[in-house]
Amino acid sequence: MPATKKLATRAAVEDYVAGFSADDFARFSGYYAKNAIESISDIVAHLNIPALEDKSLTGYIAWLKTMHTMVSEELVPQNITFEQSGRQVNVDYHVQLRGLGDFSTENFNGRLGPVSRGTGPLAQMSLTYQLNSDGHLIGI
Repeated sequence: MPATKKLATRAAVEDYVAGFSADDFARFSGYYAKNAIESISDIVAHLNIPALEDKSLTGYIAWLKTMHTMVSEELVPQNITFEQSGRQVNVDYHVQLRGLGDFSTENFNGRLGPVSRGTGPLAQMSLTYQLNSDGHLIGI
C-alpha cells in the first residue's frame, strides 16, 4: 500500500532496498506517494533500461519479475546522502548480479558484462530519489 512509509532515514533506505532486492513489491511500494503510483510511468520512463519497452508501472513490474527469474540482483547501499531540504536522497549502490538456472549472456542489459549461473558483474549505480513534503517517493 503506497504512502505508508517515509524514506527519511538510512534504515528506511535499507528497508526499501531490501524489499526491492527480495522482489517484495508490497514492502517497497509503501515508500511511494499515492500520486506517484498513478504517475509511475513518468518515473519508469527515465530509467535507463534498454530492454524495457513498456514504461508503465505494470510493464516495469512484469519486466522486473521476468528478469529476476534469470538474474538475481542484490543492491547494497554504499553512500546515502539526504539533502537538507528533505526532498531528495542520493544513494550510491553496489549491485551484484548473478545468473539463475540456465540463463547466460555475454553482455547483460547491453552494458554490464557476462552473466551465467551463479556468476555476474558487481556494478556501481547511483540513484537520486525525489520525495514529497511527507517523505514519500515521487520520482527516481
